[in-house]
Amino acid sequence: MAHQLDSQTTPLSPLLRLSPRIRRRIYYYVGLASWGSPYKFSLATGAALKRAPNPSCFHGLLLSCRAIYQESAALLYSANQFIASLLRLRALTARSLQSLSNLTIVLHEESCRRFGVYASDWLCCVHGRASSWGSEMCLTLEHNDNNKLTAAQALLDEWHSTAAHLLSHATPGRLVLSVICDMDPRHPRALGVAKSIVAPIRLLPPSYLRACHIRLARKPDHRLQQLAQDAVLEACGIGTPSLKPPSNATAATLTTLPRELCIRILEYNDLVTPRREVTWSRQDRGYMLYNRGHNKCHSAQFFNCWFGQRTNCCFCRRRHAAFSLTCKCWAPPGPTLFLVCCALYEDAQFVFFSSNRFIVHDFNYCAPWDRPCPPEPEEDQEGPTSTYPYPNERLAVSQFLREVVPVRSLSHLRFLELLLPPYRPPNWPGIHHPAMTDWRATLDWLRGKINPPGLTLRLMVADLPYKDLSWEPDDMLISFPNDIMDCYHDTITIDEGEAIMKAYMDFLQRALMEAITPDVPNPHIRKGDPRERALKKCAERYVMGDRYKTLYANDRKEPQFSDRVDLFRG
Repeated sequence: MAHQLDSQTTPLSPLLRLSPRIRRRIYYYVGLASWGSPYKFSLATGAALKRAPNPSCFHGLLLSCRAIYQESAALLYSANQFIASLLRLRALTARSLQSLSNLTIVLHEESCRRFGVYASDWLCCVHGRASSWGSEMCLTLEHNDNNKLTAAQALLDEWHSTAAHLLSHATPGRLVLSVICDMDPRHPRALGVAKSIVAPIRLLPPSYLRACHIRLARKPDHRLQQLAQDAVLEACGIGTPSLKPPSNATAATLTTLPRELCIRILEYNDLVTPRREVTWSRQDRGYMLYNRGHNKCHSAQFFNCWFGQRTNCCFCRRRHAAFSLTCKCWAPPGPTLFLVCCALYEDAQFVFFSSNRFIVHDFNYCAPWDRPCPPEPEEDQEGPTSTYPYPNERLAVSQFLREVVPVRSLSHLRFLELLLPPYRPPNWPGIHHPAMTDWRATLDWLRGKINPPGLTLRLMVADLPYKDLSWEPDDMLISFPNDIMDCYHDTITIDEGEAIMKAYMDFLQRALMEAITPDVPNPHIRKGDPRERALKKCAERYVMGDRYKTLYANDRKEPQFSDRVDLFRG
């Protein structure tokens, strides 16, 4: 009888006879976990993302026996990142939910990485483009469609039941939860739907989640972003600022402090950018910042938080109505700062325009060396199309000064740089071009509104990004196949060079700008070239006259855009 019982006993798996340490190493080798960065898997499609191994590599191991399944599944869910749909998430066992350490729930996604696809879909974080995987936004502006409202309500009900199932089994302090539901912020029910989405998260005890990331819209929206921020801070156990008025009516506030102290406090706000440099272009009609490589103050941490894949998807507050503690990207302060009172508004404008350098791009801010595409030649047109004139009726700097900077803040400007693409000689605006006529009118309009002795004006022409002589021609052809003819600087005639110099001088207009400090480097010539120094000296003397020697006696210069062109190389 005893012999029969022994023969019916299932033999112990050879894997279980090994020590836990050896078994864990085997699990790593078969792909259950990574030796380095965590793998990313999609529970929605059952596929591996990016560099993760195919789940079929370890699927048989999970089916071998209950003991091995429990041990390997705990490692799988605790050591990797998962993107899940609601249906697949509800199918997980309680033990698997307890092991989860990083989960992204995609209710609806309109941009960036759709279920972790990493091709060119990150372009929305650079240029604001929608993902090629995106679909029609949840709660679009056509809010009279009852079918969409019914589908949205069904999605919310499903989310609430799934969230209750997930959060009731999650291990406190372990889970990093990311929630994405892109909607149209203009929809009249957008705020109510957003509150319903974050409601299950706001019911959690403080510090229940190890980290939380929430995105509620593809485009930035102050109301939705504030809602996401409050939910994230509460779930992570971080206190939110109190909005109650001070109990002591005589307590000092920002508006009651002396103006000197108020300005000093505002300088520690986002009004002053990490590098004290702000970019504006006529295409975007908004302020932007760039990460120009590394520097001593480590300002790279304030740019492009999406780069480096610290989260499964993009939660950049600069690009979306989202909030994440991993995003430190600079963004202009919210409108509430400027709505407190007129005095604080004036002080904030003073700090912003006097503490930052402003770079105005005349064409393409993303690739400053790009030139406008020539118009399509007509059927009877003969000759090259590169002889087309300057394509705009106004210079971007004129538009910036007239339409963007408040009139009362023009006197606060301290540094203004106009960055032009390397136009060919026929493309420069001539003295009678509408753009130059408008520029002269702008200069007349600026009289009495700016502070000429305190303003430095720089005229820059962006160089091609591959002028480094260490590059081989073959490398240039591989990296820039569309610019094969421009791998080396264009050859121009003496007359064309004089035409460009005349365009420089027409822009500077000594008679109208004799008090402004100019800075006119020629980026077409390598730094240190004596021709560059001669050109700079000629142009600056043309504007400044006798003030040139006294101002530049110590050779001190402001940083310039071309000093950080390393971003565009390689």
